[in-house]
Amino acid sequence: MSTLASKVRPRGYVVTRQTLGTILGIASGILFLPIEIKVGVVLRPFDFFLGFVLLLSPFFLLKKSLLRDFFSRSYIQIYVLLCLYLTLNAVVLNPSATTKEALQQFEFFIFTFLMVGVFVQPQARRAFFRAYFYTTFALVIYTTVWHIAHGYVVMYKALDELKILYGLLATFLFVRFALDRKYLLLFLFAALLMVMSLERKGWFAFILTAGPILLILYRSFRYRQRVLRIVSRVAIGVSLLGFILVSGSVAQSDEVLEQFNDTAILFTDFSLEKKDAEEIGSQSNAGRLYLMLISLNAIRENPIFGIGTDRFRQEITLISARMGDEKTAGAHNEYQRLAENGLPALFVYLLMQW
Repeated sequence: MSTLASKVRPRGYVVTRQTLGTILGIASGILFLPIEIKVGVVLRPFDFFLGFVLLLSPFFLLKKSLLRDFFSRSYIQIYVLLCLYLTLNAVVLNPSATTKEALQQFEFFIFTFLMVGVFVQPQARRAFFRAYFYTTFALVIYTTVWHIAHGYVVMYKALDELKILYGLLATFLFVRFALDRKYLLLFLFAALLMVMSLERKGWFAFILTAGPILLILYRSFRYRQRVLRIVSRVAIGVSLLGFILVSGSVAQSDEVLEQFNDTAILFTDFSLEKKDAEEIGSQSNAGRLYLMLISLNAIRENPIFGIGTDRFRQEITLISARMGDEKTAGAHNEYQRLAENGLPALFVYLLMQW
Protein backbone atom coordinates (compact mmCIF):
# COMPACT_ATOMS: atom_id res chain seq x y z
CA MET A 1 0.00 0.00 0.00
CA SER A 2 2.80 2.40 0.93
CA THR A 3 4.65 1.51 -2.28
CA LEU A 4 1.56 2.30 -4.34
CA ALA A 5 1.08 5.59 -2.50
CA SER A 6 4.67 6.62 -3.16
CA LYS A 7 4.07 6.29 -6.90
CA VAL A 8 1.07 8.56 -6.85
CA ARG A 9 1.81 12.16 -7.79
CA PRO A 10 1.61 14.52 -4.77
CA ARG A 11 -1.79 16.09 -4.41
CA GLY A 12 -2.05 19.59 -5.84
CA TYR A 13 0.53 19.07 -8.61
CA VAL A 14 -0.71 19.07 -12.19
CA VAL A 15 2.81 18.82 -13.58
CA THR A 16 6.05 17.60 -12.05
CA ARG A 17 8.88 20.04 -11.45
CA GLN A 18 10.90 18.41 -14.22
CA THR A 19 8.08 18.99 -16.69
CA LEU A 20 7.72 22.55 -15.42
CA GLY A 21 11.46 23.05 -15.85
CA THR A 22 11.29 21.83 -19.46
CA ILE A 23 8.39 24.14 -20.32
CA LEU A 24 10.04 27.14 -18.64
CA GLY A 25 13.28 26.34 -20.49
CA ILE A 26 11.45 26.49 -23.82
CA ALA A 27 9.61 29.68 -22.76
CA SER A 28 12.92 31.33 -21.84
CA GLY A 29 14.50 30.21 -25.11
CA ILE A 30 11.77 31.79 -27.26
CA LEU A 31 11.81 35.06 -25.30
CA PHE A 32 13.61 36.80 -28.18
CA LEU A 33 11.40 35.58 -31.01
CA PRO A 34 10.46 38.70 -33.04
CA ILE A 35 6.75 37.85 -33.12
CA GLU A 36 4.33 40.33 -31.58
CA ILE A 37 0.56 40.67 -31.22
CA LYS A 38 -0.80 44.04 -30.14
CA VAL A 39 -4.03 43.99 -28.11
CA GLY A 40 -3.63 47.18 -26.13
CA VAL A 41 -0.34 45.77 -24.88
CA VAL A 42 2.31 43.89 -26.85
CA LEU A 43 2.20 40.10 -26.41
CA ARG A 44 4.93 37.69 -27.50
CA PRO A 45 5.19 33.89 -27.68
CA PHE A 46 6.83 33.99 -24.24
CA ASP A 47 3.65 35.50 -22.77
CA PHE A 48 1.45 32.77 -24.21
CA PHE A 49 3.86 30.06 -23.09
CA LEU A 50 3.91 31.45 -19.58
CA GLY A 51 0.10 31.52 -19.62
CA PHE A 52 0.15 27.86 -20.68
CA VAL A 53 2.41 27.05 -17.71
CA LEU A 54 0.02 28.81 -15.34
CA LEU A 55 -2.90 26.77 -16.66
CA LEU A 56 -0.95 23.56 -16.04
CA SER A 57 0.26 24.36 -12.55
CA PRO A 58 -2.26 26.45 -10.57
CA PHE A 59 -1.79 24.46 -7.38
CA PHE A 60 1.97 24.74 -7.70
CA LEU A 61 1.55 28.49 -7.36
CA LEU A 62 -0.57 28.18 -4.22
CA LYS A 63 1.48 25.62 -2.31
CA LYS A 64 2.20 27.28 1.04
CA SER A 65 5.65 25.74 1.56
CA LEU A 66 6.83 27.03 -1.83
CA LEU A 67 5.41 30.52 -1.21
CA ARG A 68 7.02 30.65 2.24
CA ASP A 69 10.39 29.54 0.88
CA PHE A 70 10.17 32.01 -2.01
CA PHE A 71 9.43 35.09 0.12
CA SER A 72 12.00 34.14 2.76
CA ARG A 73 14.84 34.82 0.31
CA SER A 74 16.41 38.25 0.77
CA TYR A 75 17.07 38.84 -2.93
CA ILE A 76 13.41 38.11 -3.69
CA GLN A 77 12.29 40.64 -1.09
CA ILE A 78 14.54 43.22 -2.73
CA TYR A 79 13.23 42.24 -6.16
CA VAL A 80 9.63 42.78 -5.02
CA LEU A 81 10.67 46.22 -3.76
CA LEU A 82 12.19 47.01 -7.18
CA CYS A 83 9.00 45.90 -9.00
CA LEU A 84 6.86 48.10 -6.76
CA TYR A 85 9.16 51.09 -7.19
CA LEU A 86 9.23 50.84 -11.00
CA THR A 87 5.43 50.69 -11.09
CA LEU A 88 5.04 53.57 -8.62
CA ASN A 89 7.54 55.62 -10.62
CA ALA A 90 5.35 55.13 -13.69
CA VAL A 91 2.22 56.17 -11.75
CA VAL A 92 3.83 59.47 -10.70
CA LEU A 93 6.00 60.42 -13.69
CA ASN A 94 4.47 58.59 -16.67
CA PRO A 95 0.84 57.58 -15.94
CA SER A 96 0.22 56.38 -19.51
CA ALA A 97 2.72 53.53 -18.94
CA THR A 98 1.30 52.41 -15.58
CA THR A 99 -0.89 49.56 -16.84
CA LYS A 100 1.79 48.19 -19.13
CA GLU A 101 4.45 48.39 -16.42
CA ALA A 102 2.26 46.81 -13.75
CA LEU A 103 1.36 43.89 -16.02
CA GLN A 104 4.96 43.39 -17.07
CA GLN A 105 6.30 43.46 -13.52
CA PHE A 106 3.58 41.04 -12.37
CA GLU A 107 4.42 38.67 -15.23
CA PHE A 108 8.14 38.76 -14.41
CA PHE A 109 7.33 38.19 -10.75
CA ILE A 110 5.29 35.05 -11.53
CA PHE A 111 8.04 33.84 -13.87
CA THR A 112 10.65 34.37 -11.13
CA PHE A 113 8.53 32.41 -8.64
CA LEU A 114 8.22 29.48 -11.03
CA MET A 115 11.96 29.59 -11.78
CA VAL A 116 12.87 29.48 -8.08
CA GLY A 117 10.48 26.54 -7.65
CA VAL A 118 12.27 24.74 -10.49
CA PHE A 119 15.86 25.57 -9.54
CA VAL A 120 15.68 24.23 -5.98
CA GLN A 121 15.44 20.70 -7.41
CA PRO A 122 18.54 19.42 -9.31
CA GLN A 123 16.54 17.23 -11.74
CA ALA A 124 14.20 20.10 -12.61
CA ARG A 125 17.13 22.46 -12.98
CA ARG A 126 18.80 20.08 -15.44
CA ALA A 127 15.52 19.76 -17.36
CA PHE A 128 15.34 23.56 -17.62
CA PHE A 129 18.87 23.98 -18.96
CA ARG A 130 18.48 21.08 -21.38
CA ALA A 131 15.32 22.59 -22.88
CA TYR A 132 16.83 26.10 -22.83
CA PHE A 133 19.96 24.92 -24.66
CA TYR A 134 18.14 22.95 -27.38
CA THR A 135 15.67 25.80 -27.95
CA THR A 136 18.52 28.31 -28.25
CA PHE A 137 20.49 25.99 -30.55
CA ALA A 138 17.47 25.48 -32.83
CA LEU A 139 16.80 29.22 -33.07
CA VAL A 140 20.46 29.98 -33.85
CA ILE A 141 20.53 27.40 -36.65
CA TYR A 142 17.20 28.68 -38.01
CA THR A 143 18.42 32.30 -37.91
CA THR A 144 21.67 31.42 -39.67
CA VAL A 145 19.98 29.37 -42.41
CA TRP A 146 17.36 32.11 -42.94
CA HIS A 147 20.02 34.80 -43.40
CA ILE A 148 22.21 32.72 -45.73
CA ALA A 149 19.14 31.77 -47.81
CA HIS A 150 18.38 35.50 -48.15
CA GLY A 151 21.92 36.38 -49.24
CA TYR A 152 23.42 37.38 -45.87
CA VAL A 153 26.59 35.32 -45.47
CA VAL A 154 27.48 37.45 -42.43
CA MET A 155 25.61 39.95 -40.22
CA TYR A 156 22.66 37.91 -38.96
CA LYS A 157 20.61 40.84 -37.67
CA ALA A 158 17.53 41.00 -39.88
CA LEU A 159 15.43 38.99 -37.39
CA ASP A 160 15.96 41.55 -34.62
CA GLU A 161 16.53 40.17 -31.11
CA LEU A 162 17.51 36.66 -32.26
CA LYS A 163 21.00 38.02 -32.90
CA ILE A 164 21.55 38.05 -29.13
CA LEU A 165 21.38 34.24 -28.99
CA TYR A 166 24.71 33.74 -30.79
CA GLY A 167 26.79 34.91 -27.82
CA LEU A 168 24.56 32.94 -25.46
CA LEU A 169 25.00 29.69 -27.39
CA ALA A 170 28.79 30.13 -27.56
CA THR A 171 28.84 30.68 -23.79
CA PHE A 172 26.77 27.54 -23.14
CA LEU A 173 29.08 25.41 -25.26
CA PHE A 174 32.22 26.97 -23.79
CA VAL A 175 31.08 25.85 -20.34
CA ARG A 176 30.42 22.34 -21.66
CA PHE A 177 33.81 22.30 -23.39
CA ALA A 178 35.52 23.51 -20.20
CA LEU A 179 34.20 20.40 -18.44
CA ASP A 180 34.30 17.92 -21.32
CA ARG A 181 36.72 18.30 -24.25
CA LYS A 182 34.50 16.37 -26.68
CA TYR A 183 32.51 19.62 -27.08
CA LEU A 184 35.50 21.48 -28.61
CA LEU A 185 34.36 21.32 -32.25
CA LEU A 186 30.78 22.23 -31.35
CA PHE A 187 32.04 25.19 -29.31
CA LEU A 188 34.27 26.40 -32.16
CA PHE A 189 31.32 26.12 -34.54
CA ALA A 190 29.21 28.27 -32.19
CA ALA A 191 32.09 30.74 -31.80
CA LEU A 192 32.40 31.03 -35.60
CA LEU A 193 28.67 31.77 -35.90
CA MET A 194 28.99 34.32 -33.08
CA VAL A 195 31.74 36.17 -34.94
CA MET A 196 29.92 35.99 -38.27
CA SER A 197 26.74 37.39 -36.69
CA LEU A 198 28.65 40.70 -36.23
CA GLU A 199 26.74 41.24 -32.97
CA ARG A 200 29.27 42.93 -30.72
CA LYS A 201 27.12 42.65 -27.61
CA GLY A 202 27.40 38.89 -28.02
CA TRP A 203 31.20 39.09 -28.37
CA PHE A 204 31.67 41.12 -25.22
CA ALA A 205 29.14 39.12 -23.22
CA PHE A 206 31.01 35.94 -24.15
CA ILE A 207 34.43 37.39 -23.23
CA LEU A 208 33.18 38.76 -19.91
CA THR A 209 31.64 35.38 -19.06
CA ALA A 210 34.41 33.07 -20.28
CA GLY A 211 37.09 34.91 -18.26
CA PRO A 212 35.54 34.32 -14.80
CA ILE A 213 34.70 30.71 -15.75
CA LEU A 214 38.37 29.99 -16.55
CA LEU A 215 39.48 31.78 -13.37
CA ILE A 216 37.16 29.67 -11.22
CA LEU A 217 38.39 26.46 -12.84
CA TYR A 218 42.03 27.53 -12.55
CA ARG A 219 41.69 28.22 -8.84
CA SER A 220 40.50 24.67 -8.42
CA PHE A 221 43.82 22.74 -8.36
CA ARG A 222 42.59 19.70 -10.29
CA TYR A 223 41.47 21.90 -13.19
CA ARG A 224 44.66 23.95 -13.65
CA GLN A 225 46.18 21.83 -16.39
CA ARG A 226 42.80 21.62 -18.09
CA VAL A 227 42.46 25.44 -18.12
CA LEU A 228 45.90 25.77 -19.73
CA ARG A 229 44.90 23.25 -22.40
CA ILE A 230 41.61 25.11 -22.95
CA VAL A 231 43.44 28.41 -23.43
CA SER A 232 45.90 26.87 -25.89
CA ARG A 233 43.16 25.17 -27.94
CA VAL A 234 40.98 28.25 -28.04
CA ALA A 235 44.03 30.32 -29.08
CA ILE A 236 44.66 27.90 -31.95
CA GLY A 237 40.97 28.03 -32.93
CA VAL A 238 40.92 31.84 -32.84
CA SER A 239 44.13 32.03 -34.88
CA LEU A 240 42.65 29.68 -37.48
CA LEU A 241 39.46 31.72 -37.59
CA GLY A 242 41.47 34.92 -38.03
CA PHE A 243 43.47 33.38 -40.86
CA ILE A 244 40.27 32.33 -42.66
CA LEU A 245 38.74 35.78 -42.33
CA VAL A 246 41.86 37.76 -43.24
CA SER A 247 42.67 35.57 -46.23
CA GLY A 248 39.21 36.24 -47.62
CA SER A 249 38.24 32.56 -47.77
CA VAL A 250 34.86 33.44 -46.27
CA ALA A 251 32.43 35.40 -48.45
CA GLN A 252 31.90 38.97 -47.26
CA SER A 253 34.78 38.67 -44.78
CA ASP A 254 35.50 42.36 -45.38
CA GLU A 255 32.40 43.17 -43.35
CA VAL A 256 33.69 41.07 -40.45
CA LEU A 257 37.07 42.82 -40.52
CA GLU A 258 35.33 46.18 -40.72
CA GLN A 259 33.32 45.37 -37.61
CA PHE A 260 36.49 44.46 -35.71
CA ASN A 261 38.08 47.68 -36.91
CA ASP A 262 35.06 49.73 -35.79
CA THR A 263 35.27 48.10 -32.37
CA ALA A 264 38.96 48.97 -32.06
CA ILE A 265 38.28 52.59 -33.04
CA LEU A 266 35.45 52.81 -30.52
CA PHE A 267 37.83 51.92 -27.69
CA THR A 268 40.98 53.72 -28.85
CA ASP A 269 39.29 56.96 -29.90
CA PHE A 270 36.49 57.06 -27.35
CA SER A 271 34.65 60.34 -26.79
CA LEU A 272 31.02 60.89 -25.89
CA GLU A 273 31.07 64.15 -27.79
CA LYS A 274 31.90 62.49 -31.12
CA LYS A 275 28.58 61.92 -32.85
CA ASP A 276 29.73 61.78 -36.46
CA ALA A 277 30.23 58.36 -38.01
CA GLU A 278 33.41 59.52 -39.79
CA GLU A 279 35.03 60.37 -36.46
CA ILE A 280 34.17 57.20 -34.60
CA GLY A 281 34.29 54.51 -37.29
CA SER A 282 30.63 53.82 -38.06
CA GLN A 283 27.06 55.01 -37.63
CA SER A 284 26.55 52.22 -35.07
CA ASN A 285 29.40 53.54 -32.89
CA ALA A 286 28.16 57.11 -33.19
CA GLY A 287 24.64 56.08 -32.25
CA ARG A 288 25.80 54.22 -29.13
CA LEU A 289 27.94 57.12 -27.92
CA TYR A 290 25.03 59.45 -28.60
CA LEU A 291 22.71 57.31 -26.46
CA MET A 292 25.24 57.26 -23.63
CA LEU A 293 25.64 61.03 -23.77
CA ILE A 294 21.87 61.61 -23.69
CA SER A 295 21.53 59.13 -20.81
CA LEU A 296 24.17 60.87 -18.71
CA ASN A 297 22.62 64.28 -19.37
CA ALA A 298 19.18 62.98 -18.38
CA ILE A 299 20.61 61.52 -15.17
CA ARG A 300 22.32 64.82 -14.32
CA GLU A 301 19.08 66.74 -14.83
CA ASN A 302 16.87 64.20 -12.98
CA PRO A 303 19.19 62.36 -10.57
CA ILE A 304 16.71 61.40 -7.85
CA PHE A 305 13.60 59.93 -9.48
CA GLY A 306 14.63 59.98 -13.15
CA ILE A 307 12.47 60.94 -16.12
CA GLY A 308 9.83 58.26 -15.48
CA THR A 309 9.42 54.56 -16.22
CA ASP A 310 9.23 53.75 -19.94
CA ARG A 311 9.97 57.33 -21.02
CA PHE A 312 13.47 56.84 -22.44
CA ARG A 313 12.44 56.67 -26.08
CA GLN A 314 10.02 59.61 -25.74
CA GLU A 315 12.63 61.78 -24.04
CA ILE A 316 15.44 60.98 -26.46
CA THR A 317 13.14 61.74 -29.42
CA LEU A 318 12.41 65.19 -27.99
CA ILE A 319 16.10 65.86 -27.30
CA SER A 320 17.06 64.72 -30.79
CA ALA A 321 14.50 67.07 -32.31
CA ARG A 322 15.93 70.01 -30.33
CA MET A 323 19.50 69.11 -31.33
CA GLY A 324 18.61 68.52 -34.97
CA ASP A 325 19.80 64.91 -34.85
CA GLU A 326 18.12 61.74 -36.05
CA LYS A 327 19.90 59.19 -33.85
CA THR A 328 16.83 58.18 -31.88
CA ALA A 329 16.57 54.75 -30.27
CA GLY A 330 15.64 53.06 -27.04
CA ALA A 331 18.02 52.25 -24.19
CA HIS A 332 20.53 49.55 -25.13
CA ASN A 333 20.89 48.11 -21.63
CA GLU A 334 19.48 48.22 -18.10
CA TYR A 335 22.09 50.66 -16.86
CA GLN A 336 21.10 53.27 -19.42
CA ARG A 337 17.52 52.90 -18.24
CA LEU A 338 18.62 54.43 -14.92
CA ALA A 339 17.76 57.71 -16.60
CA GLU A 340 14.14 56.55 -16.30
CA ASN A 341 14.11 55.55 -12.64
CA GLY A 342 16.86 57.47 -10.85
CA LEU A 343 19.06 56.68 -7.87
CA PRO A 344 16.56 54.66 -5.77
CA ALA A 345 16.22 52.12 -8.59
CA LEU A 346 20.01 51.99 -8.99
CA PHE A 347 20.48 51.34 -5.28
CA VAL A 348 17.84 48.60 -5.12
CA TYR A 349 19.08 47.02 -8.37
CA LEU A 350 22.70 46.82 -7.17
CA LEU A 351 21.59 45.62 -3.74
CA MET A 352 19.66 42.76 -5.37
CA GLN A 353 22.72 41.80 -7.44
CA TRP A 354 24.96 41.89 -4.36
